[in-house]
Formats: sequence, structure tokens, C-alpha cells
Amino acid sequence: HDALSNFTDLAAALALCCGAELPAFSESENLLGDSAATLNSRRHILADEIGGEAGKSRRHIIFILCDGMGNDIMERHLRQEVFGEESFLLTNNDPNRLKAVFPSTTPAALTTLATAAYPGQHGMPGWDLRDKKGCDFPGEPAEGTGGGPPVQIRVLAKKIMDMRSGEPVAQKGFEALDDVFIQKPWASQTCIIGSGKSKKGEEQSPFCRSMAYINAYNGDDFPNWYQAQNDTCQSNTYKTKETGSDGFHKEGPPPGKINMKTEPTHPGTGAGASEFSSWQMGSRNGLHKANDDCWFQAKSIGETSFATLGQPEGSSDAIRFFGDSIDGALSCVAEADAKGIPSFTYIYTAHPDKHMHSLGVDHPEVGKVVRGIDTEIRRLWSWLGDSQLLRSTWKEKGSFKDLEESLEKKERLDAAVIVTADHGHVTVMPDEMIELPSLITDCLEYANLGVHGKGRHAYLHCRAGMQNILKQRWKSDGNLSERFILLSIEDASLNGLFGPLLPVLEVRPRLGDFVAIATGKHTLVTSNETRKYGMQGHARCQGAHGSLLPAEMNIPYVLCVPEGATPPNERLPSTVHRNNQQNVITQK
Repeated sequence: HDALSNFTDLAAALALCCGAELPAFSESENLLGDSAATLNSRRHILADEIGGEAGKSRRHIIFILCDGMGNDIMERHLRQEVFGEESFLLTNNDPNRLKAVFPSTTPAALTTLATAAYPGQHGMPGWDLRDKKGCDFPGEPAEGTGGGPPVQIRVLAKKIMDMRSGEPVAQKGFEALDDVFIQKPWASQTCIIGSGKSKKGEEQSPFCRSMAYINAYNGDDFPNWYQAQNDTCQSNTYKTKETGSDGFHKEGPPPGKINMKTEPTHPGTGAGASEFSSWQMGSRNGLHKANDDCWFQAKSIGETSFATLGQPEGSSDAIRFFGDSIDGALSCVAEADAKGIPSFTYIYTAHPDKHMHSLGVDHPEVGKVVRGIDTEIRRLWSWLGDSQLLRSTWKEKGSFKDLEESLEKKERLDAAVIVTADHGHVTVMPDEMIELPSLITDCLEYANLGVHGKGRHAYLHCRAGMQNILKQRWKSDGNLSERFILLSIEDASLNGLFGPLLPVLEVRPRLGDFVAIATGKHTLVTSNETRKYGMQGHARCQGAHGSLLPAEMNIPYVLCVPEGATPPNERLPSTVHRNNQQNVITQK
């Protein structure tokens, strides 16, 4: 199951391509597994492949992250006998190149993408993570000294929330984003446009790219954090009509409409400004326009309503909104190219993940979404093949929906397109959903588990002094011990599950005492989920991810570059052969 690189390497490579200043690994750091030279070389090899020499010679980079679209999902729905035509994504995919991070979940992966750090080093190695600020004393709760009660941190929501109380974590002692995310986004390490200085204030002529972030959740806390309040453009915004109970938007802009934020998202300002997107953009205080150009854009697209999942309307909406993001990317690249500016454009889509969680991986509507994504990315690559038409269409405010094929030789734009996923997916059937028995829960203060992913890498927080009792009871329960590997967090860390370094002190409390890793499709669920999806309820399969099965960990590496660029495999030295986080469980 060895791969040449992992998702963290890719995140670091993109950061380097955008001029970020990343610290190199050092042998003095007591690395687990690979040497510092190997870890450093992987990111630089990817940066060269994507961005040309040193990651900076290619004019434009378009990065597309399709949530949940692992290699197994692409193979299921894009094979020629299923698709009816040759798949653009399968044709251009190197399926053996990348592995997801562990846990194979969206918050862990997106925070890695934003920081270029492994989950053990950033603050979000999963969903609903338990932590606490401050120390309680007799009769003196931590709230009195700036702390707070235990929280369950969820970052992928409109506001960064404590799921225990239903209130923002800022009200529970986690007032600073650094307290939540631990690491800073690499966007904050890129240059200040037009200043002649790096973020550290050093006098130089730094390499800069204009940056555009396109997704349905711009304005939420998480996108605002990783975009780090860098929006330097102004235009109208569309208010979402419906928000789910989990804080995710359900519906977005009208068909074909893509919008900019109303105001620059500087700290504490901006309509609908949210913490995650501002953080990811890098908090570029003092960022300004150079030559009246928009150097940073945050564009919002629509999102599919939960009520339509499983119906033709749901898949058609998902494809239509993804098509809007492709139009937005083409517009951003055309504008940057017309103005002579190198660019980085990032598209995030919540699909096919959103469909699969509700329907499982094999539902026909999931296949429609995956094939629609394939078709839209093929359209993107086709438009990039005619740089003159691309620029003129943007200038004349024309439509990018249709492109007439011609035998006339065109000049292809100097642009790379990269497509990957944060993780894959498996289907969990109702009889594969397992509740923890009372003998186990009696040992726990918090069981961070759930059907859609948390229960495939359950973080278990023990009551004081109950760790050994929990291990004994787990071992004696065949229903658990035969289907889940119970590891102490120390053992999991030493085996490199959270990266090549031991988890930092700020992250360690959020991991609990043990992690229960699914060895097959069985997943730990809550009693409410059993009643809702399990054999005691409506008996509905659900899509899930978070463990180490190949279907969850193997993610695509689709890289398309202009003809004449050095093929990726010709750049790989024979010494690059190992990879941290290549722990993959062979499914039983």
C-alpha cells in the first residue's frame, strides 16, 4: 500500500507554489519513520511537478478538492462500462501516488491543507474534539480566570462551535483562533502584495500569486480562518436561504450565479465573515491592491439542499453548482492572465461526500454526481487549451458553458490543474452499526464517535484511573475486539498515525486516552443513530470514512500540465520510496 506522497506533502507543495515560507524538517526533531531529507524532498518534488521549477515558473495553478471522491469512488462510477465514455479523471489519475491523512476526515484534511501540517501538529485531528481551557480549583471554576468548562470543538460550521453546549467556543475560553487551530495557515506566510516585503517584513522582491477561493461555505468560520481575511475585492453577496441543523448551508445562489463577498473580510468585519475562511486566507493585515488588481477573491457558489439528496434534483443541483465554480475559476484565471499576474485558484466541493453520507457509495445519484464532476473538469481543461478565446470571453463577459471544438491549433494557457480528495468512503449497513455496551461507557467521560466517520476512529476519553479496566473489558468483548483495534494514543502516535512527529501538547488532550480504529466496515454509533439508521430504526445504510481502509485512504492525484512539461514520474528519484501515514488496514 506504499504511496510516494501524502496529502500533507501536497498541501506543502501548494504552499511553496504560492510563495509561502515553510520550515523544513530537521533530523533533530526525533522524526518517526522517514528521514528529514525524504520528508522535505517529497514536498519539493510535488511543487516542481505542479508549479514548474521551484513551484514558481508555471503561470497559473487550479486546485480542485472533491470531498470524499477517493480512488475507489472514481473506479466505481467512472469506468467506461459504467460511464459510457472515457473518463477524463481516470485517464489522468495516478492512483498510487497519494494517501489521505489520518484520521481520514474533512476537518483533519482541510486544516492540513490550510497549514501544511500533519493532524498531530494542528488543532483539528477530527470532529467534535474535547478540550478545556484553564484549571478548576475548589469553589473556583476556570471561568473566573479566563478558562471554561469542557468543550466539543467543531470547526466546520457557520461559527466554530462547542457541540456540547451549542454555543460558540469563543464563549468557552477559546477566544483566539490560535487556541483552536494551533498552527497558522500558510497563506499568512506568503508575501504582502506590492509591499516588496515578505510577511516577516524582510526587504525582498517576493514571489506572489493572486489567490481565489471558491466554495459554498465562504463566510463560515473555517473558510474565513484559512483564507485569513485577505479578500481585497468587493461585490454583491447572496444570503443562503436555508441552513441545516449542523450549521451547513443547504441552498445557495440562483442557477449560474457566483458571487463575491460584500466587504473585505478583515478581522471582525465583513458581511457573513467567518473565522475559518479568514484564518485560511492568512490574516493579511495591511494587504492592499497593486495596480488596482484584485489579488485575493473569495467566491461563493450554491449548495444542494439535504431534502433533495437521492432525487434527480439533488444530483443536478450539485453538478450545476460545481459547474458554476468551474466558470468562476476560468474567470479568475482569465483575469489574472490578462493582467499579467500569476494565480492560484482553489475550488472545494462538498460532493460526492454529501450524497454518499445519506445514500451510501453505490447509489445511482452518487454516480451522476461523480460523472458530472468529471465532465465539468474536462470542460475546464478544454477552455484552458485556448488562451486567446479564454481571455476574450472573460473580457466580453461571455459564457464559459460551451466551447466549440476546432482543428485550428491553439495556444494553451500555462496552467496546471490538480484534482484530489480529502478521503474516500465506505457504505455502512444497518447491521454494521455498533453501540458501545454499558461496561465500556462506564469507563468513559466522552466517547467521540458517530456513524458518519467519528465511529471509525473513535477517540475515547476515560474517567480518571479507568484506562486499564477499559482495555481489559474491550479485549473480553469479541464484538469490539474483533472489529476495532484499540490503541493508546501514545502507541498510535509512535506508529506515525498522526504524522512523523509526536502530537504537540496543545493537540494531545483532544485525542483522549485511546483510539478505536475500524478494521472493516463496522462503525461505532450513538444510541440516537441506532434508532435513526440502525436495525432498531429505519434501517438505512450510511456513507462513512475516518479509518485506514484502502477505500478511505487512497485518494486521486490528477495532474494536468501543458504539453512539453516534464512528466511527473520522470522527476521522481529512486530514493523517495517511503511515506509516513501509509498505515492502511486490509479490509476483512
